[in-house]
Amino acid sequence: MRKVFALVATMFGSFVLAGGVFAQQDTTPRTDNAVNRTGDSMRNAADRMTGSSTRPSEAMAPDAKDVRETLKDITEAALTKKGFDNVVDRFVDADRNRLGKDGFPNKDHPILDGRIAQFQKDWQSRYNQDFKIKDRDTVFGDQFALIIQSKVGDDARLAGEKTVVTETGKTVTRDENRKAFGGDTNLEPGRKIATVTIPASHGLPEIVVPMIHEAPDRWKIDVPDTFSAEQMHDALLTQLTYLDEHKDQWPANADDAYRLVAHRVLMAVLNIPAQGNNMQPGQIMNQMQRGAEPANR
Repeated sequence: MRKVFALVATMFGSFVLAGGVFAQQDTTPRTDNAVNRTGDSMRNAADRMTGSSTRPSEAMAPDAKDVRETLKDITEAALTKKGFDNVVDRFVDADRNRLGKDGFPNKDHPILDGRIAQFQKDWQSRYNQDFKIKDRDTVFGDQFALIIQSKVGDDARLAGEKTVVTETGKTVTRDENRKAFGGDTNLEPGRKIATVTIPASHGLPEIVVPMIHEAPDRWKIDVPDTFSAEQMHDALLTQLTYLDEHKDQWPANADDAYRLVAHRVLMAVLNIPAQGNNMQPGQIMNQMQRGAEPANR
């Protein structure tokens, strides 16, 4: 296992650098080519290191079950009325503090809550059950979410100090005042970190979810520093609106439908544009505030 984590730590150096570039380019979504290639490399390495294992995340991530619990929690919180503050609570401490400083997450969000209420009703009608993930490890198993865990260490730190030439030809040097995943995140040597790679599915792109372990024993999601709480609210509303207005396209299997919802929720909190939506986050909010129905996308 020492060799496994040493290799993972080296790979994390590349991902650390991709995270640093992302932090400096506000308009670049986390699904840019550099991150996609990192995700491919991680999956390929996982295949090599786990051999014929049917549960590679268990070999690559001793805390896989706890990571899946966070994915479950944020998905359910996003589909719970008055649950926006609980969504924010699933982020790393720096993000929680930044997003909560103006009290926006704790305010009433009647338009979002109304959309959630309609979604819950449609979900119950379609699957004859409440939106509650009963089998966490099945829904967020390796076919949907490949988890790779490591620790902040010398290999990742040294890799992150190097300069890199981006796809646009710009040379970027890592800013040592910023942490590996962007922002004032606690990433002292020895802290556990992980990435969750969710492959392209349901017409959605592959995404990479950075996660950090916090005391006493919880895994948290590291979201972009340039994303405000209000923008996140609007992005989540956009994704849930698209989902509910296309309920006729929901998978027949409830577990697969949970994965579809989780994929879109994570896209929302990571500031990844809503695929297939003609409207941008905020436009739906503006229409609803005027009392109009969102345009069919």
